[in-house]
Amino acid sequence: MRRALQVSLLVAATGCASQTQTKIDPTPAGKESVQVVSVTDAARDFQTEADAIKAGGGEDWNDIARRMSSLTQRHPKYGLAWYNLGVAYDRLGKSQEAADAYRRALTQNEDIREAQENLASIAVRSGDKAEAVQILRELVRRDPAAADARVALASHQVLTGDLDEAKTLCQEALTYQPKHLGAYCVLADVAVREKDYSRARLIAAQGMKLEADAACLHMALGQVALAEREQAVAMLELERAVAKDPNLAEARFRIAEMSMGYKDFKKAIDNFTQVAELDPSNVAALVNLGVAYKGSGQFEQAEGAYQKAIERGGGGVPAAHFDLGVLYLRHMSRLDDAERELKQYLKLSDGAGDAAFAMLEEIEKLRLLAEEEKRMMEEAARQEAIDAKVREEEDKRRAEEERLAAEEAARAADEPGGPDETPPVPDSEPEPDSKSSPRKATPKKTTKSKPKKPDVDIPEPDDFE
Repeated sequence: MRRALQVSLLVAATGCASQTQTKIDPTPAGKESVQVVSVTDAARDFQTEADAIKAGGGEDWNDIARRMSSLTQRHPKYGLAWYNLGVAYDRLGKSQEAADAYRRALTQNEDIREAQENLASIAVRSGDKAEAVQILRELVRRDPAAADARVALASHQVLTGDLDEAKTLCQEALTYQPKHLGAYCVLADVAVREKDYSRARLIAAQGMKLEADAACLHMALGQVALAEREQAVAMLELERAVAKDPNLAEARFRIAEMSMGYKDFKKAIDNFTQVAELDPSNVAALVNLGVAYKGSGQFEQAEGAYQKAIERGGGGVPAAHFDLGVLYLRHMSRLDDAERELKQYLKLSDGAGDAAFAMLEEIEKLRLLAEEEKRMMEEAARQEAIDAKVREEEDKRRAEEERLAAEEAARAADEPGGPDETPPVPDSEPEPDSKSSPRKATPKKTTKSKPKKPDVDIPEPDDFE
């Protein structure tokens, strides 16, 4: 269970030299205090600035940085001013300036262990875990009461798998600070990893007496429920953890996984997205985000998630290549892209690739089928072009025949005596001339028809037999 070290202001007061223990979570200015040996001009000036900071609410980190910077210029050997300047820079995201200020604080006052703890926190954030561990070990060796340093070092040991040392460090921290919530959180995590679920529940119950809604303890109980296959209880505990600490990436990842099982793709997408933002190196979250997008039918978003996983993983993410190949083949009909991704998966994967090989064979068959369909479509297009040409020629022929017929009809209508004209008919026949001799009637010739020859039935030779 990773933990950020404390970043809080320390305020001067009079009295004997001592320091109150700091908490894991950041504490607003003015809530913690440290006492110095005697009242000096530097201490008085510091207290004046601290009172002004508290009066302003203690959250204007630019103002705090300005005040502490001015104080260190007036009193460069006052370690507490340097420490608080480092806190202000830390809150403003100026890690390098913060680290320099913390080192100056330790140079002037090596008893400000919070400066060492925050230096270790900066080292962790910058990726230099070795330096962080070295700082914490030195602090633990030099200061038996450094509970925060012990818990932070225990968290590191959990990640390395050294659970025994982690337990020892937390038990030592509780010896000096019995109400150290972080120690209970680490011990509960260790119990979960050792599969001692009864002890994990007991430790969580003890820790919740200090803080009922501690995110780390709900996380431990959620992991116990997951191990015992109590999905509903696990979801409830993990959601409580996230409600208390929205940046708890591991809890979000488990919630997203269970949501996938319930087909609640929206919740899965939301949580995997948050995990990827909180931990950019978490490639598994991006791969699963792609799966969730694909399940919800958002294929382009799924493609983007897989590609981002490949990019962040340096190209060596077999699962992302495989899932991307399936996406291209099954949902986006991009055979060339699918073939490329599946071949890359086979190149990177050291396991069985039967599914990938089967899909590559399917891609070849689909290509052949596509080529045949293309050929048939081209042939159909050629035939359609021929048919269209024939229809065009036929239409032209008919149009020409109709034109010629129309011209012929027009010519016939224009000629005299044409079909529309009729010859004149005389009103009456002329009377015969009485003086002329009457005509003799000409007898009509009659033609005698020749008698028809009778049909002769010539018998066949067989008829005489």
